[in-house]
Amino acid sequence: MAAKTLAEAFNLLDPLRPVTPEQVPQLFVQRPYSPVDRIKAHLQMTVAQANRPQKLLFVGHRGAGKSSELAYLSTLLQDEFWSIFTPLYDVFQSPSVNHTEVIFAMYLAMLESATQEEFIAKGVVSEGWEKLMEHIYRPLRDFLFSRDPIPADTETSITIKLSLLVAELETKIGTESFTRNQVKEKFEGRIVDILDNIKQLTHLLEQRSGKRLLFIVEDLDKFDLESTRRLFQEHARTLTDPYPSIIYTFPVAMRYHNGYMSIRHSFNNAYLLPNISLVHRNGETDRQGYETMAAILDRRMSPDLWAEGVKEQLIGWSGGHARTAVQLSQQAILNAVVDKAGQVERPHLEEACKALRADYMSLLKREQITLLRALHQDPNKDLDDTTPEKQALLENGSLLEYANTRGYWADVNPLVRELLVEKLEG
Repeated sequence: MAAKTLAEAFNLLDPLRPVTPEQVPQLFVQRPYSPVDRIKAHLQMTVAQANRPQKLLFVGHRGAGKSSELAYLSTLLQDEFWSIFTPLYDVFQSPSVNHTEVIFAMYLAMLESATQEEFIAKGVVSEGWEKLMEHIYRPLRDFLFSRDPIPADTETSITIKLSLLVAELETKIGTESFTRNQVKEKFEGRIVDILDNIKQLTHLLEQRSGKRLLFIVEDLDKFDLESTRRLFQEHARTLTDPYPSIIYTFPVAMRYHNGYMSIRHSFNNAYLLPNISLVHRNGETDRQGYETMAAILDRRMSPDLWAEGVKEQLIGWSGGHARTAVQLSQQAILNAVVDKAGQVERPHLEEACKALRADYMSLLKREQITLLRALHQDPNKDLDDTTPEKQALLENGSLLEYANTRGYWADVNPLVRELLVEKLEG
């Protein structure tokens, strides 16, 4: 249900919490130019029907809504696929990851899912299963701990012991640099063993569940762009090796890197999620985009909580970037609560915009301001001949990509656009 009070809305509009598969019926809004239906058809034809695991890239801006779209995709495929989400940043909480860590995180996510009651209850437990679990458990225990972290207990099954070990590892990797270093050091030369375990476990789980496995590996757009480039360019073979199908989220800026085509050739396909278009390339309003953004907000908070015209103004300032809309909404709500107002009014939104604009002001260099001004004044707004300088603007969100016309195009984030005017006048 949409929030009826500002306090409820503040908690529901969290920019760091995308829609989960369980929340899709209540919160998800289908958007124009989403590739989800094509990805669904792709996986159904190649994997479900032809038994050919696929490796796909899902490209888009950080905060554009990729996680929510993938949650929706998982619900569309739930009768044929078992989706295993692997949010890398939640696991590692660091500026970068290497190929060993990515595979290991997928391995842990798979083990965590495989030891849940829903699959054990389906009859997965067998002599072969117990042997595989023991084969997996012992190396993890012996390599990463000087002693058995789980006391020996004849009443505790190996599946439960493995589940407890995985939970402890995930906690330690995110909070202890020692454990993370141990993972990189101990398993750097044992990737083949982990890949073999993933393959064995995949076959067993697919056989028992009657579904195909699909890894959804997220957050690769949250890490340092250069380390992510090296990850995909130098280790694409490793990333595409795990047996089941995999979707990797991919930074939009990397799509315009010179090395992108060499990366792209290592994957079966790449799908782009553009931002929600509020205007056309020629500047005319795109009403479909406004309606989509309004629906996203209305699913989360009652329209009665907005003063007249404020929601539409917020949508315009967001540039059709999903996380910006949620972030501005939450901050504007906070301003309204502090003012003891019953609705979000224009001054509350303007103060929220001012705060977010200040973040861009501290981020952007003088030469970037000049480039952004030139890009905004360009009537074509093409992304042809994208330079490293443009890539940096796509990465930091001051330049937003759209697809509601012939070919992809980009324009300056409206919050930053206001900054350009201020700088020009100053």
